[in-house]
Amino acid sequence: MAPHVPDLQLVVAGPDGGARQAFEQQIDRLRLRDRVHIIGSLLGVAKLGALVDATVFCLPSRQEGFSMAITEALACGVPVVISRDCNFPEVAEVGAGEVLELDPRLFADAILRIVGDAELRARMGTAGRKLILSRYTWPRIAEQTIEAYHNLCGVPRD
Repeated sequence: MAPHVPDLQLVVAGPDGGARQAFEQQIDRLRLRDRVHIIGSLLGVAKLGALVDATVFCLPSRQEGFSMAITEALACGVPVVISRDCNFPEVAEVGAGEVLELDPRLFADAILRIVGDAELRARMGTAGRKLILSRYTWPRIAEQTIEAYHNLCGVPRD
């Protein structure tokens, strides 16, 4: 992606799982040290600030349960590019980003498409925020839980 978008910056946040040294060697080999920023874990206001400032959020994971990182990015109105193994198909269903096979070329193409289209980013960001507000806020979760209990017990709702 670097040759296609000369001012694109990559910010890598979160724990490195022991892969930092090899990753930094690759960054140096590709001469991308000035464009790749490894910042470690972010919490609270710093994390939300980084998400709000992001152009796109990317999580090419091999397995996820329910990803708070994806949920937080969507809540901040950031388009996401994630792997199918993130188990968040709603992202594609509502048009909040792309859900892809774990293939670097597919991820690069999706990121380039989103970075290069401000209208697409805005649509995806709005769709992601709406998704979170409609399904993943505490009041909505409470409603869904009460509804599930009513359905399981066979008790009609008032």
